[in-house]
Amino acid sequence: MANSFLYDNTYPIPKEILRHINTKLYSLSDKEGIKRAKNLLKSKSVSYQELKRLKNFFDHFDVEKNNVEQFELAGGQLMRGWVDHMLDTQRDLIKTKEKSLSSVKPDLHHDLSLGKVEIPKIEDINKGVNEDVNGEVTGEVPGKYKSDLQKNALAVIFNPDKKILLLKRAPIVEYWQPNKWALVGGKVENGEDVEEAVKREIEEETGLIIDKFLERFVIQRNPDSVEHIFITIYEGDPYDIKLNDEHTAYEWFSYIEINFINTVPNLKDYINIALNKNYN
Repeated sequence: MANSFLYDNTYPIPKEILRHINTKLYSLSDKEGIKRAKNLLKSKSVSYQELKRLKNFFDHFDVEKNNVEQFELAGGQLMRGWVDHMLDTQRDLIKTKEKSLSSVKPDLHHDLSLGKVEIPKIEDINKGVNEDVNGEVTGEVPGKYKSDLQKNALAVIFNPDKKILLLKRAPIVEYWQPNKWALVGGKVENGEDVEEAVKREIEEETGLIIDKFLERFVIQRNPDSVEHIFITIYEGDPYDIKLNDEHTAYEWFSYIEINFINTVPNLKDYINIALNKNYN
């Protein structure tokens, strides 16, 4: 019954997998494999049920008994890894959706169309700093010179459906907030421009190249560091993400789903502000 949440979902196949299938289609001859390959290339996406059928195919494929051409025409190891990733992530979301249906109260301080969102005021979040028209930090922080503050650059990345890209941090105890969902971003290096820093972090953590931002804002929650948050929309293939070793999963979450996943502190505040700046 829980899987019924996913029955209508379709998932675009990453371009690198489609290229692999297309290459194999013109070099291999297995009839059954060719039929599957043509269907995948034609649709360029798979349903949740097709994801499960592909997983069953890969899990039971025996290189000693089966024609290896079928394996390659189905996308090979690239497709196998993507299918496992997608199913693991989507099954996690089943629990999220079930919890949301049983626990969400009518007043969630927002509507499902992402209209007006009630958020904490930036001046209530900031402590002793303001931002000028360019988003730069101004003002004084008691006991701390402005130049001494650690700068962090984060990105709120939307897709055209208003879903937000979050990354799941690796389960390594030495890392900050292991196993929790977080925005893309990290520390600004000494002498590094904050916008260049967020571009670097996006590329390092996701493989995406982002050159333009819609807006930015600055928040300080403690006397030692400042958060520079950049807002952008990514309109490319949503599964082009290539994670580094700091993260184990990624997902494009709707606003309501974020209420029911384990996130790093203050993430919802940043997303609320970004929604108000960009969509209200």
